[in-house]
Amino acid sequence: LDVDGTVELDNQNIRLNVLTAVAGGTATPGAAATLANTPNGYFTAGQRSNMLNQLTSSGGLTPDEAATVIAAYEAALTTNPGGISSAAAESNLIVAATAPGDITKNKTAWVVRGALIAEVGITYGHALSERLSIGGVLKYMQAELFDQTYTILGTSGNVATSQSGLPTETSTGFGLDLGVMYRMPAWQFGLTVRNINAPSFTYTATGYTYKLDPQAKVGAAWMPSQDFTLELGYDVTKNKGAVASDESQYMNVGLEWDAWQVVALRAGAYQNLAQSDIGLVTTLGLGVNMWAIRLDIAAAVSTKDITFEGSTSPAYAMASLEVSSDF
Repeated sequence: LDVDGTVELDNQNIRLNVLTAVAGGTATPGAAATLANTPNGYFTAGQRSNMLNQLTSSGGLTPDEAATVIAAYEAALTTNPGGISSAAAESNLIVAATAPGDITKNKTAWVVRGALIAEVGITYGHALSERLSIGGVLKYMQAELFDQTYTILGTSGNVATSQSGLPTETSTGFGLDLGVMYRMPAWQFGLTVRNINAPSFTYTATGYTYKLDPQAKVGAAWMPSQDFTLELGYDVTKNKGAVASDESQYMNVGLEWDAWQVVALRAGAYQNLAQSDIGLVTTLGLGVNMWAIRLDIAAAVSTKDITFEGSTSPAYAMASLEVSSDF
């Protein structure tokens, strides 16, 4: 499942004097002075000053009106940046200062896109020698796609248009994965390439296409004994998600000590090098082998925190419990 949301801005149908009302009713007295003394946050002091000058000279607003708009704009971006940089956000607001149009016709919207993909594969592997093996998977893929738009402004004002359900559309295709592994005493090295043929699926109602670009990953494992393993993995490619701002490129490291073939103790860490929202994530795990039943417990927590309504918590955390049986 890959789903994400993004804001599509309409900079044409907009009037900043109307935006003042949207942002906070009337201009806040002394807003310009407060803005000038605000520490760097989403915007720098220089960016705020530039926007203030543009909105007063080209947008026709008073300093306090312009400062009210900027402060509200920055607060919204701080809460949900939507993958936009501060420089791009600054440019968007300046463009809006002289843009024509009517905010009641504005098409700025929250867009939710993504896919739920199920795969059934045929796998084949072959050992070319005692050390070198190759393999591949031919996959039949079925994708449930969705692409829904929720109006933010428009004729309904600054209220999101309600929409029930999330209509989906089914699209099918095939994918091909290939892998190679090289073994040495106490070492293993591997390379996998997924979706070599770049399968794509289209939501015909809107023309939205969800494409799976080829993804390559390399890995290495050191096994000095039968009960100890140290592994390292790295995504060679930067992988795209449902929207352009959703990217991933993971580096991970992990170790396992399989004590007496009964209890497996695991620890590791991984980080998405393409995003900085959650930082480094540390992991811990425990596996218990009880004859034909195996119990696996895992947990992960990010080293980066977020603060919401005065409470601080990890930006990311998860836990899992799995019970499996061999028969």
